[in-house]
Amino acid sequence: MDFSLNKEQRIEKALTTFGVTNEELQDTIQTIKSWFATQKHLPETPTNRDFKSGKSLSLSQSRNERDCKGPG
Repeated sequence: MDFSLNKEQRIEKALTTFGVTNEELQDTIQTIKSWFATQKHLPETPTNRDFKSGKSLSLSQSRNERDCKGPG
């Protein structure tokens, strides 16, 4: 992680690296939250940590990682 960049610059760099816009990221986060709500075996509300655990912004990868880890 490049700590010489401020938070906004790091976010922009990450979005560029993954080839997504901020709007696409927000849509993906909302989709994941909606999906979490249908998964009764998972915690009621996902935290930001749940979204930062993966190395990509892939919805299917986020689902698979969370299912494998289980709650908490």
